[in-house]
Amino acid sequence: MSSNSSIYMIHSKKGFTLIELLVVVAIIGILASVALASLSGARNKAKSASATSSLSSLRSEAERLRTISGNLPASICTTAGVNGVRDLFDKARTTLGYSTAAAPSATVATTNGANFCTSGTDNFVAAMDVDITGSNVSIFCVDSGGFAAVVPSTGYANIDANSCQ
Repeated sequence: MSSNSSIYMIHSKKGFTLIELLVVVAIIGILASVALASLSGARNKAKSASATSSLSSLRSEAERLRTISGNLPASICTTAGVNGVRDLFDKARTTLGYSTAAAPSATVATTNGANFCTSGTDNFVAAMDVDITGSNVSIFCVDSGGFAAVVPSTGYANIDANSCQ
């Protein structure tokens, strides 16, 4: 009996089988994909927050210009590099992946990907769809009256060239 047990001891295996290793690799792969999926959502939220911050800064910059000159420059939305407001708008558009090749649309729009800025010497309105997933429309709007927030979908009809609300 002792000779049989010594034979079994000699032939006992050490290490992991191929199946065990494949199971471990599969589990690690599943955990990694779950982690990457959650990071993607966080990245999109960060981009939206950055764009929202740029648009809020736009309102502050426009008010600074009004304080300095007594009124808003008529080209506040259309001329890049002159007064900083268009540059802030373009920064928000770039963050969200929108084109900055042309001046922002002056036409009020509340659809997926909408971004517009319209101004006169007394007022301005700038708004942008900050939901970059494309599944919803989330219009963040700022105006010269001090409004700076996401407009609920029930309020989209109230956004015009003079005000967000």
